[in-house]
Amino acid sequence: MKQSKGLEGIELNQLTDEELRNNILEVNKEQLAKIANMSYQFFISKSILIIKTIGDKDFLYEIDEEEEKKVIFKGFHYIINLFKRLNDEESKIDAEYEMNILLDIRKKCHDLSEALYGYEIESSYMKELLDYHTIKKVEKEEYKYVNIDRTEVHLLLNRVKNILSSQTIDHLTYVDIVSNILGILPFRMIKSKYFDVLHTTMIRNLNYYSVAIVENQIEEYKKIFDSSLHGNYGIIFDKYFTDIQRFKNTSIKSLSLDELEDMATDVIDLSTDIRGIRSIIIDIGTLINRLIVIVLNRDKISLNYKDEVLLAFKDWEDRIDEELLYSLLEKSKTELQNIEKELLKDVEKLKTFNDEMLKRENFFDKDLNQEMLYTRDILTYYNDLEFTKHEVLFPEKEERITDDYLEQLINSLIHYIDRSIIAMGGIERKIRMRRLLSVLELPFQNIEQFLSYIEYSLDERIVSKGEILFTIDALNYWLDTLEE
Repeated sequence: MKQSKGLEGIELNQLTDEELRNNILEVNKEQLAKIANMSYQFFISKSILIIKTIGDKDFLYEIDEEEEKKVIFKGFHYIINLFKRLNDEESKIDAEYEMNILLDIRKKCHDLSEALYGYEIESSYMKELLDYHTIKKVEKEEYKYVNIDRTEVHLLLNRVKNILSSQTIDHLTYVDIVSNILGILPFRMIKSKYFDVLHTTMIRNLNYYSVAIVENQIEEYKKIFDSSLHGNYGIIFDKYFTDIQRFKNTSIKSLSLDELEDMATDVIDLSTDIRGIRSIIIDIGTLINRLIVIVLNRDKISLNYKDEVLLAFKDWEDRIDEELLYSLLEKSKTELQNIEKELLKDVEKLKTFNDEMLKRENFFDKDLNQEMLYTRDILTYYNDLEFTKHEVLFPEKEERITDDYLEQLINSLIHYIDRSIIAMGGIERKIRMRRLLSVLELPFQNIEQFLSYIEYSLDERIVSKGEILFTIDALNYWLDTLEE
């Protein structure tokens, strides 16, 4: 039998438990130092870009609400000034105190991000509603004398089948293709069938996750279906709420084609503004994540140009030295790439040690366990690039969800949707049901069932001619971009 060896030729199975633990602790220490230094480099490059964006007067004008503006700017000022203090060797830092402040700023920024996400979802529904009515207007003229050739539908089905068949190994791409197609197709499914598909798909997809993850995912599905009933919607950034309500209260059916196009432009502009501000808030959130790593591992930062960093950030609020900032940006990118390569070696070492560790009984002791848990927490902050809710990053309920509780949560979602659609018009209901169906992972049992749904959604007996022709064009266009 081949003996397991470390990366330096050490025969791991000949090490004592204590020697193996010491090796693991040493590599773990090196890994933490690299993560801390990578966080430092990331902070430099990302904060420089945010400083330039926030310094733009146009960005200031986009935010009307003073309280929300205060949260963003006050929070950003604090984290940049804390970073400055961390670079001053003579500055004393109370890690626990700073952690509490950073987590408070993080929560406030996350609340802003979630509210904006709700407005972004609702504005996207408005755009889809306008697109639907635009198609209806256009089809009366452009598709008046055009007949649907079922050959086109069958060619499309074959094309989708071939593309999916070529992606069976790449699961993420496969799922993404199915989701995008479902998001383009006209929604044609009766309510009882729809709820059955939701129920079956979520039972299959969520059955093996923890309670916290499933609870969060169900809440996310509720938000995707109707954000207006969640959290701070209508309270935070109320200007966007007012704009969206103005669009919703417009009698879209009565608008001319030109008016529909003008309104669609306004909705797109609104969505762009919302995404722009939310993007900055998410960037600030990821900065906070990396700054937490730096605060907790300040002693592990090794940098030979801290004086340049201090100088570059010294008067950042009043004056930006573009040349120095650009120089730092390039250095940080180079350093980050070098450290990432070194980190991969540590990962390989730990994997090798882990393989040997699993062969031994009662191997973990208190110190090793604490160190590994600490590293796990640091990596959780470092890897969170989506600015996830803190309670989801560090859940209290880590046990696997039970069948009964999963059933209860799914039924709660279905009842929520059922109640929500009562107040919606037929078109809006279909648009929202389609969106939720498209974000579920593979809501059909197999490719044949999926292709049958596509064919059914493009049946002239139940879908208007114009909508079918528009959908075929849209799907072929999207598939073309996929194959480029």
